Amino acid sequence: MVFVLMFLGSISNSRNVNISPEISQGEIHGQNEYKISTGNRYVQSLSIASIPATPALDPIVPNPNIDGTVIIRWTRTVQFDMFRNGYEVYRSTNNGAWIKIKETTGTAYKDENLANGDYVYKVRAFEGAFYSVFSNVRTVSVKQYVYVPPIPVETTISPIIPNPSTDGIILVKWAVISDASGYELYGSSDGVSYTKLITLNINFITSYTDVRSLDGTYYYKVICKGVYGDSGFSNVESVIVATLPPEPILPPATSSPINTIMVLLVAGMSIIGVIVGLYLLRWRK
Repeated sequence: MVFVLMFLGSISNSRNVNISPEISQGEIHGQNEYKISTGNRYVQSLSIASIPATPALDPIVPNPNIDGTVIIRWTRTVQFDMFRNGYEVYRSTNNGAWIKIKETTGTAYKDENLANGDYVYKVRAFEGAFYSVFSNVRTVSVKQYVYVPPIPVETTISPIIPNPSTDGIILVKWAVISDASGYELYGSSDGVSYTKLITLNINFITSYTDVRSLDGTYYYKVICKGVYGDSGFSNVESVIVATLPPEPILPPATSSPINTIMVLLVAGMSIIGVIVGLYLLRWRK
């Protein structure tokens, strides 16, 4: 807080000037009368006025606004006494000029009957003839009779199958959310630190194939994207990747001379057996 001394007249002796009572910052609001003396002799009275602290505007909710009534709130920075203390509210419409729309002693203002458009607000405090710096600004969009999509609810990820996965190809599926404008899929190898894998900007695409080359447990969760805000995270689904070892490659079978001779002997004996059988049949006849 800044203090401004306003002397009423002139002081004949400027040396050894005392102000009584002592001024304590934070206790001075508005204008207050003080005495100036040199030694024990009263010389002059003065007024001390304080430049008020800057108020801070709260975020405007809801935003966008759908009924044309906007309530703005700010922090209190001035006290109220017999002097003119309070706040001035200013508004700019669709990037137009700033206009003072209200002077009040409260810390809130209801702006009503607003047409569709963008509105920006700021306030400043005053104590007597002294004004604070302007506050921060807050913007709100008024959209009456315009459909404003709600913030989507959380989706649900389906259990991942097969589980375990033996090839590292993981198909993640989740439920479609009608108010979602898209989805973000997050993956993790430890269930703690997640990385965004993909952003899907289409409502009806609700699956994604992730490929993992290393064995382990992998975790997945989804956020539903909305026009004016996103949902919370979905449930978490996990899958174990346990790839099968490759089948051993056996050398091709090779023929040996011994095997060839055995095959020929067996074939020869079979032929001889047929001939002997035919001879015996003829001899019996």
